[in-house]
Amino acid sequence: MNTFFEKYARFIVQKRRWVIFAILLVTGFLGSRLMNLQVDMDQDTWVPQSHPFVKTTKTLEKMFGGREIVMIGIAPKNGDIYQPEVLARIARIQHEIENMPEAIRHNVISLAANKVKDIKGSADGLEVQPMMAQVPSTEAEMNTLRERVERNAIYTNSLVSPDHRAAAVIADFKLDYSKPSYEPLMAKIRAIMDRERNADIAVYAAGLPVDFGSFEHNMMQMPMFFGVALLIIMLIQYYSFRSFQGMLLPIVTALLSVIWALGFMGLMGVHMDGLNTTTPILIMAVAAGHSVQILKRYYEDFQRLRTLEPHSDRKWLSQRAVVDCMGHVGPIVGTASVIAIITFYTLTHSEVSSSAHFGFFAGSGVLATLILEMTLIPALRASLPAPKVKETAAEQKTGLLDRMLGALSHGLAGAAAPAGSSPPAWRWWPCWAQVSPSSMSTTA
Repeated sequence: MNTFFEKYARFIVQKRRWVIFAILLVTGFLGSRLMNLQVDMDQDTWVPQSHPFVKTTKTLEKMFGGREIVMIGIAPKNGDIYQPEVLARIARIQHEIENMPEAIRHNVISLAANKVKDIKGSADGLEVQPMMAQVPSTEAEMNTLRERVERNAIYTNSLVSPDHRAAAVIADFKLDYSKPSYEPLMAKIRAIMDRERNADIAVYAAGLPVDFGSFEHNMMQMPMFFGVALLIIMLIQYYSFRSFQGMLLPIVTALLSVIWALGFMGLMGVHMDGLNTTTPILIMAVAAGHSVQILKRYYEDFQRLRTLEPHSDRKWLSQRAVVDCMGHVGPIVGTASVIAIITFYTLTHSEVSSSAHFGFFAGSGVLATLILEMTLIPALRASLPAPKVKETAAEQKTGLLDRMLGALSHGLAGAAAPAGSSPPAWRWWPCWAQVSPSSMSTTA
């Protein structure tokens, strides 16, 4: 047992009410900073801004645009594009995209765009006219359009596929880069596409705004995934401890760790980006896992003390078990957490903003987890009523999963032992039903 952690835990137990009060104050303060958090969908967060290729690209985008290009493909399921209903759809999509406030009108091009010209030579020089001033309605007009497209090879593989079975509308957009959001833009584009799509004509979209729009849409679903992960962790913890106290203490620690990390990000002005949306689940899992180790050892120490001193006050035994538990597990949890914190914080030096933000968020989350595990868990556990006999008996009960994992661990240990000292791992597996609780070690 580590003497320092034992003395530290005794101090926390003695001052448990003040510790809980301080934790509540910090939680309230950091919780109020959550409103400062913003979701950052800027493409620049995914690339190193000092790289010469990135600098060149940004210069070209500033001069010519092309940062938010979406290509909408129109493809009939039968025949080529030279059909009135197909060409009419191209013209309508062109018109509706041009009228979007986010669109850069002169950078929206298709066969129906005014700037797309048919250029051909003649005896008098060059003849320039719109590629498709209006939608052709006769076979002759269709053939004329085909000739124009074939004559201007620049449009093949850009606005028309080589086999003439698909056409494209290429559109460039401008967003508010102080707070870029792709999902509203893509919602408008999808509405236009849905109106023009039917059983005979397929309409597709591609481009970074499409990807980021889907990404942003999925990001908005993260609270649901967080809730599902929370529920699964709660069920696993209840199965492990078979008590509401054993289930709730790790969950409280995990949730507060997430609130602290998010609040600290808001306080420091670090934005949430796509890479960070799953980090709360990571922090919650780490916090819950460490908390389970502490509580598991607490139950073991409490049961040991109750066996040694059956007539002592259960509340006093519970507080002693907290001190003994932290003396044993504190150094392990502390060392693991410090290593994780240092590892995550090293990412803050990355030139890729999303990686740096992830390192800051994850490192802050593990730091919050460490603080709460070393303060809130012993303080709360010492404040709560001691486990009842029924609760400790249920926690020690060995279930099917325990016996299976116990048999597997014996088998793996046997396989790793020197030759002749233990049977092979596979020979242990049929005996899983006979593994007793006393043969299993649950210490951290």
